[in-house]
Amino acid sequence: MGRHVFELFVDDLSKEIPLFDVLVHGLTGVLRAAARSGVETGDGRPFALKLALRARRAQLDLEAVLRSLPEPQAERARRRVALLKDPIDVAIALAATHPALAEAPVLLTASSLPDDDRDGEA
Repeated sequence: MGRHVFELFVDDLSKEIPLFDVLVHGLTGVLRAAARSGVETGDGRPFALKLALRARRAQLDLEAVLRSLPEPQAERARRRVALLKDPIDVAIALAATHPALAEAPVLLTASSLPDDDRDGEA
């Protein structure tokens, strides 16, 4: 399967991505809208949860390589980890009022996640 722009931007620590903040902000907005409208993936899981899991998986992947990176890349990774907290926090907050996201707080605060196929198909 091809990689998405999100993964390409998150993983490319060789340079600063000027629009990464905008991408994450947009992802957060889409997550909110998907949760409120009840949009589901092809396998019936909440699309908002899929987006939040992608953000959390990206955070965990960046944190796993952080210590082995030279400083310019490490600083970019730390910044991206911090930015990715926003969509994750939104999904956790929405879980209180959107029953379809009930498992979000547990999944999105875990130190590891199930395989990617658990995210469901878009």
